[in-house]
Amino acid sequence: MGRKKTKVVSNRGVSTVSVVKKAVKEVEKPVEPVIKVKDVALPELLVHEDPLLELAQKFDSLHDFKANQALDKLNKKPVEVTEERVKTFRMNPVLEHKLLTVAHYEQGTMNYQLLTGLNELDKEKIIGQLDVLYRVLVKLGFKTMDIHLSFKSVQSVRIEDHLDWLCLNVPYERMPIGYFDKYYVDQDQAGQITFLTHENTPIRKSEVVPVEESPAAGMDELKPRANKEDVTASEMKNKILEAARQCYEEEDINGRYVKLRMKVDELQRLLPSEKKGKKKVQSTLSPSETIKLRSEIKNQKEVLAQIETDWEFNAEKANEMYLAETRKREEREKEERVKESKAAKEAAAKETLAREAEAAATPNDETYLEDDDGMFGCMLDEEVTSTPVVTQEWIRMDLHIPDSWKGQRPKQLLREYCTRQSLKPVFTTKAIGSRMCRSEVTINNIPYTSPEGWVTSTKPEAEELVALHALFQLDPHLRLKFILPPIYRELWNEWTTKKFHSEENVRMGAEKERLAFLQDLMKDATRKSETHEPVSTIRPVIQTNRITQNSKTFKSVQQRFISRLNTETYLSMKEKRQSLPISQYREEILQKLNHNQVLIVSGETGCGKSTQVPQFLAEHLLRHATKPGSVICTQPRRISAMSIANRVSVEMGDKPSSTGSREAMVGYQIRMESKMSDENVLLFCTTGILLRRLESDSQLEGIDYVIVDEVHERTIDSDFLLIFLKRLISIRKDLKVILMSATMEASRFSQYFDHCPVLEVPGRTFPVDVNFLEDVVEETGYVLEEDSPFAVHKKKQKKEEGTIQVTGRGGNSRGVYYEIYEEDDDDNDPYDPNAGTEKEGSVESVGRKYSASTCKMVKRMNDKKVNYELMIQLLEHITQSPSDTTPKEGAILIFLPGMNEIRKLFDLISSHSKLGQSKKFLIIALHSTLSSGDQEKAFDIPPPGIRKIVLSTNIAETGVTIPDVTIVIDTGMAKVISYDENKRVTRLIQKYVAKANAHQRRGRAGRVQRGKCFHLYTREKYEYMPDYEVPEILRLPLEELCLRIKVCGLGSIRKVLENAVDAPTPKMIQNAILTLQEVQALDSEESLTALGAHLAQLPVNVHIGKMILFGAIFKCLDSILTIAAALSYKSPFIRPFGKEDEADAARAMFNYGHSDFLTIYNAYSIWREEFNQVKNTPGWSRKMYRFCKSHYLSQGNLEMIEDLKKQYFDLLVSIGFVKAPKKSGINYDVKRTIKLCDIPDEYNVYANSPPVINAALTAGLYPKIAEFCKSSKMIQNKNMTMKIHPSSALYKEKKYDHDFLVYNTVVMSNNSFEDTVSIWEASSIDPVVVILFATDIDVHYNQRRMILDKWIHFDCFARTAVLLKFLRQQIVSELRRNNQIY
Repeated sequence: MGRKKTKVVSNRGVSTVSVVKKAVKEVEKPVEPVIKVKDVALPELLVHEDPLLELAQKFDSLHDFKANQALDKLNKKPVEVTEERVKTFRMNPVLEHKLLTVAHYEQGTMNYQLLTGLNELDKEKIIGQLDVLYRVLVKLGFKTMDIHLSFKSVQSVRIEDHLDWLCLNVPYERMPIGYFDKYYVDQDQAGQITFLTHENTPIRKSEVVPVEESPAAGMDELKPRANKEDVTASEMKNKILEAARQCYEEEDINGRYVKLRMKVDELQRLLPSEKKGKKKVQSTLSPSETIKLRSEIKNQKEVLAQIETDWEFNAEKANEMYLAETRKREEREKEERVKESKAAKEAAAKETLAREAEAAATPNDETYLEDDDGMFGCMLDEEVTSTPVVTQEWIRMDLHIPDSWKGQRPKQLLREYCTRQSLKPVFTTKAIGSRMCRSEVTINNIPYTSPEGWVTSTKPEAEELVALHALFQLDPHLRLKFILPPIYRELWNEWTTKKFHSEENVRMGAEKERLAFLQDLMKDATRKSETHEPVSTIRPVIQTNRITQNSKTFKSVQQRFISRLNTETYLSMKEKRQSLPISQYREEILQKLNHNQVLIVSGETGCGKSTQVPQFLAEHLLRHATKPGSVICTQPRRISAMSIANRVSVEMGDKPSSTGSREAMVGYQIRMESKMSDENVLLFCTTGILLRRLESDSQLEGIDYVIVDEVHERTIDSDFLLIFLKRLISIRKDLKVILMSATMEASRFSQYFDHCPVLEVPGRTFPVDVNFLEDVVEETGYVLEEDSPFAVHKKKQKKEEGTIQVTGRGGNSRGVYYEIYEEDDDDNDPYDPNAGTEKEGSVESVGRKYSASTCKMVKRMNDKKVNYELMIQLLEHITQSPSDTTPKEGAILIFLPGMNEIRKLFDLISSHSKLGQSKKFLIIALHSTLSSGDQEKAFDIPPPGIRKIVLSTNIAETGVTIPDVTIVIDTGMAKVISYDENKRVTRLIQKYVAKANAHQRRGRAGRVQRGKCFHLYTREKYEYMPDYEVPEILRLPLEELCLRIKVCGLGSIRKVLENAVDAPTPKMIQNAILTLQEVQALDSEESLTALGAHLAQLPVNVHIGKMILFGAIFKCLDSILTIAAALSYKSPFIRPFGKEDEADAARAMFNYGHSDFLTIYNAYSIWREEFNQVKNTPGWSRKMYRFCKSHYLSQGNLEMIEDLKKQYFDLLVSIGFVKAPKKSGINYDVKRTIKLCDIPDEYNVYANSPPVINAALTAGLYPKIAEFCKSSKMIQNKNMTMKIHPSSALYKEKKYDHDFLVYNTVVMSNNSFEDTVSIWEASSIDPVVVILFATDIDVHYNQRRMILDKWIHFDCFARTAVLLKFLRQQIVSELRRNNQIY
């Protein structure tokens, strides 16, 4: 039989045939068009230029990979912490609904990144980032319409921003599983949640319906409801129950996982097999449905992965449940297969009978079973009738398989496939014309036909064609490429290629549509950027008190000074001044300054440098200057600046108590007090005051000489001042700088200032005899017992053990166990200097010969402890049986490390039988925390017959001078504040001082006569001491210094600090910058923010400064200013010696709100109320004194707190943060009476509200937060475990109102060789305050976890967490709108 072909493609032939077909009258069908088939090349993608298509192809695989990475990151489990560390946070539903309503009305107020100001390259990068973000949201399960709305509302490339918006705005019925928690139902329907339409306008509450997707949405379109009726009550009830079941039945999470996994198994069984020999239930889906099924399986697996990340998910339990359910399913399927087998046999028999009957009635159609074979089935023509006909064209395929083919055929492959799936194919073949056959195969009651319009010449070819087509529809991924006959292989490859390109075109169309949306978004953002106005920040005006002089005033001062030169008062004072050693170097100092800009004066104690050098320069200006000029001298302490200024004022001929007046030559300026005028030529001030002036007057106009005294103390302020002055002298060549100190490393400072000259000046002191520890022990005969707490405790070594028989008098014996240890005898003494190796601090290297007992005691003594026994015995020796070289009169000054040691020794001396006699001894404590009245007692000369014993810290080294001291007892120790750069906390450590400090202490005994110093450490220990103390810049936090660098406009913080005399480590600098960024004083670029500029103007720690600012914002300014003043100065509470218990009981009466801060404010408020009651009555001052004394309050400290409040409030007004009060002319002078600081009512609305006060405290002090664990009773923050200091009001509290504490000071100390971290001022705070003011908040949306700053964990629903984030943003937005901080 000849073959009619239209075109030959490889080995396959086709022909077009027209036949007459009977019209069907029963059911009207559309007339099928004439199909003209031509063999064409395989479909190819369009090759014309398409920018969107090129961009889609560029982004395709890489962005999908990035999206999967981002998805894995989102689903990553948070860091595991103990259960008690995870705090549960639930928001009141009513409050949450109100916040949600506000959030919907405030769309666009959240501080998200705008996509503006970008060039074309940047735009393409942003589009790429948005494309990845889009893919992630799709993979998470969000709908296209919601993603589009999110992208339009939130122009950001951060996934968190979009998840936040989606959690707030997407209805629950469209939220993916795991991203919603519960529904709100209100009986009066007032609590229904209002969602937004496309126009972002709220719908009426009666119209709560899901938003329909616009036609332009593109991908994953949702089918809208048939009508827009309200959700019925039953539907809402079912959804509520379902949500509640998913969210609150925590014990069912494993069960839900098993059910979902079983569902995935069922779906996978419907898929076609991809592996040989793997039996599955035959798929009943079309190719398009198979694709959807695979997508559904992928989504369900993602849900499974999300459930596995839930912290309550138990994998082991879930697997056990899954295996049990799998076994049950297998048993059920086995029973069903038996039933189906019986039913199938019955149905097959009935079907066979029906086909035979049909065949008999229709002779032109022949029915074949799978194994039938007919000779003429395809040779019969249909009968032509008179009914209307329709022309149908067919494509006849030449699919003849050569007889030489020995491999498998499509029909055989289909049978094998069905056998694996326990199915049976049934073929039906019809002859539709001459040599035109079509076949159909039924599998599982689903018919599969040949391709539309295709026919074959013979019945076997038709069955092979339909078998191949059925296989392709069942599983197009079968690997049949190498087992099919060539002609069928080509068909299979062609279908595969067409399917791939069809799906690829659909996919790329979706990709193009998405990218078109993103490009339109960018265009819209660009248009908006043209009209976008950046938010301006506030730069506060710096106001400082500055003295300026004009020529007329200066000449007047010169004339007035010259007139004094011949007065008796001036000449008498001049004669006394000339007796000082420094007076011999006056001309040399002036001469060196004429030729050098910098001079270093290193003068011994008593040489007069602090008072005379400033006078030399001031007098030189007053006598020889032709233009106005002045001298400024800095002191490290307020008391030094005041006392020296008053002394110099008198020496220059000013009237007593006239310092700072218009008639005086000398003035001073310190914090809280300023006495100066335009006529003052010489100004004394603290180092901080000069730095404050440099912030606004970087050139120091009108200043000719800058003197920096006590440089050796190496404070942060003095080191920074040196950095600034070194820069300034390179600009101002006429400025002279003089550095002075009693002891200093002159060569280092000279090298720092380009090898400037150094002037050495001898001191005027009497000789001091020095005794070290070995001398003290030898002279006093001190004996230290081995078990003494001041001895080195060495563990004894067991020498022998065993059992011996002991026989009694009656002859009875028994075994007794014994142990023998090494003894501490003279022959084998672990403390003997001849035994073992020599340790540091021994007396072996000393030339003087000491007794064996002395050597033994020195070896035995623990040099890390303060030996009170030795000091008491030494005092007895000094006062009762002194040696010939020991002064018998004069004060005894004892240097101790800290206040605790002072208290302990004070108690021991007071209780001593002889030293405690008040008629013979006066015991005085000298410490910076004591009141000024107590400190002044140390300078008074006692009556004859009474000897003064002063217990002091290192404050008596250089800061103050006690005139009558003849004996010094030096423990050699001091408590030094150091900064731990790893833990970012300050450490209060007890350590030995440097040689320079020891020399200063020793010199205190030789001011009035020959003295004596007892160093309670060995001579060798002294030799091992460092020469100088470590500078503060290397051991203290640098936040305030960094702010000053930025305020002064000196440039990079790191570069400035690299130029210091001793540069801090890079890690210290980085920690300071990080802290300033945590309080938002510096931005991410390390530029000064408006808040940072404000903080730089407040003379307090940056955290307390920020607390003051938020006190004004939260309208609780009076309470916050009071607390800040107390923290910056001193506590209003006092603890007198011997009355500690009474003072503690009195303080407990003021305790309030589990808070040291509120306790301070409570005490202040009661004191203020008492003052208001008695201020207008006679004797009010005496009444206030009695009130404070009975309540153990310090009247002086409270007055200083009141003055500080006024200073702080004035600073807030000066920087423009608050408005000045309407009242004016209020006198705040506290010297004659007490004038209270009145805060305007508008800033004091919540001054008595503890929650608001705590909020302001937390806003300022964060991240100084600690967490209290109830079960373990432990307090810890991110880095360490802490304890409450005994001085805190919370010390004896066993439980607190809340699980979080905010604190101001944490100090690490070393007691008994163990680090202890203590909180000094703390308050219990509500968790919501911590959440609102944390620096960083990380929401794990589908894991019900919220983590603050990577260490505070909350169990919190996603929508609640996002609402809290929204509230945080609203606070920031409000601050911006008010132009207050950001």
